[in-house]
Amino acid sequence: MITIKALTGFSLDELFHAFEQAFIDYQVKINRITFGNMMTRRGFTPDLSYGAFDDKELVAFTLNGTGTFMGIKTAYDTGTGTIPGYRGRGLAKRIFEYSVPLLRMAGMKLYLLEVIRHNEKAAALYKKMGFRITRELHYYVHSKKDLQLKTKILKDGYKLTASKLPLPPQAGKFEDSVSSWQNSLESIYRCHDHFQLVAVTYRDRMEGFCIYEPSSGDISKLAVSGGHRRLGLGTLLLHWAVDHITQDTVKILNVPWESADMIAFLKFHGIEPVGSQYEMIREL
Repeated sequence: MITIKALTGFSLDELFHAFEQAFIDYQVKINRITFGNMMTRRGFTPDLSYGAFDDKELVAFTLNGTGTFMGIKTAYDTGTGTIPGYRGRGLAKRIFEYSVPLLRMAGMKLYLLEVIRHNEKAAALYKKMGFRITRELHYYVHSKKDLQLKTKILKDGYKLTASKLPLPPQAGKFEDSVSSWQNSLESIYRCHDHFQLVAVTYRDRMEGFCIYEPSSGDISKLAVSGGHRRLGLGTLLLHWAVDHITQDTVKILNVPWESADMIAFLKFHGIEPVGSQYEMIREL
């Protein structure tokens, strides 16, 4: 008999075992350390995450993160999966229906998730469950050795230096769009010791920055203030991040489609998206 309950008290090792089984046929694999970092960054909340159990075995799950999105209390589906022998039984839907009233009681106002654009079946299912597509997010994954970045020279009066998080308040206004869940400052600060910050200053005031994770190759944020664009500062920040990444692959994930300047900037450097996904939201 299948029962649904919260994942309170489950160890990360137990959850990772179920996660591995659910995604055993996926090409991209992650290890235990990467899984733990992902859960921390995305705000994983065991008490508001739920699983389907056959006796004591976890056979399907939704791992929810909690936090805020655009200032609104939000639950984020950081991973939904079912192990192969239990697929096709509607367990993900049962978990979702079980969880919604409990998320509401916990004060969550929105439920947010992302789905690969070409996974039309999953997107259609989420629409039936009340989610709507809010925007498209592009992702970029490229071999570091194959990148052919343009070069720029730092102009007089500007300095490029390693700095420390958190960002000064004004820097949050440099971006042209709302960050995706995993690229929000709230998410980054949960794992702040994994990230590095490089800043460009003019007369001792920050006018651009890049936040990146050397160990994963993830460039999470890159922005320059409106009055200091078209001067090559973004290019210099990108070079710095790529030079300090210790992985062979550079990742720039979840760039919103409305970030026209960022998309054009990456294209200028020969960096094209390798895919995209939909951000979907349901009001609770």
